[in-house]
Amino acid sequence: MRSSPFGRESTRPATLREVADAVGVSLPTASAVLNRTKSGTRVSDATRQRLEAAAAAMGYRPNELARALFRRRTRLIGFYAQFEHLSAENLFLSELIGGMQDATATADCDLVLHTIPPDATPEDAFAGLGDRRVDGLIFFSPDQPALLNSLIQANLPVVTVVDESSFVPSVVVDDHGGMYRLVEHLYDRGHRHFVYRGWHANPVSVINRRRGAEDAAEVLGMTMTIGRVMQSDHRAELLESEWQALENGATAIVCWEDTCAELTCQDLTQRGIDVPGQVAVTGFNGISTVIPLRFRVTTVRAPWRQVGRQAVTCLQELVQGIVPSHKEMLPVEFVQGEST
Repeated sequence: MRSSPFGRESTRPATLREVADAVGVSLPTASAVLNRTKSGTRVSDATRQRLEAAAAAMGYRPNELARALFRRRTRLIGFYAQFEHLSAENLFLSELIGGMQDATATADCDLVLHTIPPDATPEDAFAGLGDRRVDGLIFFSPDQPALLNSLIQANLPVVTVVDESSFVPSVVVDDHGGMYRLVEHLYDRGHRHFVYRGWHANPVSVINRRRGAEDAAEVLGMTMTIGRVMQSDHRAELLESEWQALENGATAIVCWEDTCAELTCQDLTQRGIDVPGQVAVTGFNGISTVIPLRFRVTTVRAPWRQVGRQAVTCLQELVQGIVPSHKEMLPVEFVQGEST
């Protein structure tokens, strides 16, 4: 049991009405001072001090919902990705979300992660995202354009990451330039024919990486053979067509990202092929790991943590009515590994 100089004993926090009664003011006046809501009543400094003292003594906790309704903001921003769960084992997502957390730690907002079951419809997803429980949303779901369109029509501030959108601001990396640089590196090493391994889905980022490889091959006079299209099971065994390409002079395999490159290196070495002596391999993303991988592949490092940080900044500008750049493209960094 806790006693109070305002004549109340309780083990629970006081309500706003109890604080108002203890000080002898109206409920709107108490709310204007303690919840920062609007009131037509002018409040003197003396009354304000008495209310704040009473609230502290009686354990009153301000109503964050009331404050949010007044501000028309919740101080929450959301991150939505089209996964059933956001696993820390996914190093790409860990980097992206870590950057968002970096930014919100120093900003006046908190981060909420949104997931949906794999069989959910766009309508199901919209029901959990479009009700303005967050001030705005960072969106990574290239396969759900209908959901993005619904969120835009609901006037929810949205910023996309990783894949550029024509309709809302985006924070991306230089996928095309990074892949172009990798192929240039292979050319400089004497390679003239390479196999390209892509991803089964075709969001903008994946398309841009393939185009970067195609453009570099065309400019440099190299031969590019399309190889395995990687699936979600990440099977990486060489296809018959890829073996044929190697027999016909291909001396490198360019992979759309690092996991694909790591598994490709494993399959080649298990078959007795020396990497990079006989076949060079490149990846993309350059995400650091605590435990060293078996193969330190040549790659480009994409600043996914910085993408997360910048997306929060961009979204906050949008929420405040400031129109940010339609697309912010962050540079990537070439990283020489041991696979070329």
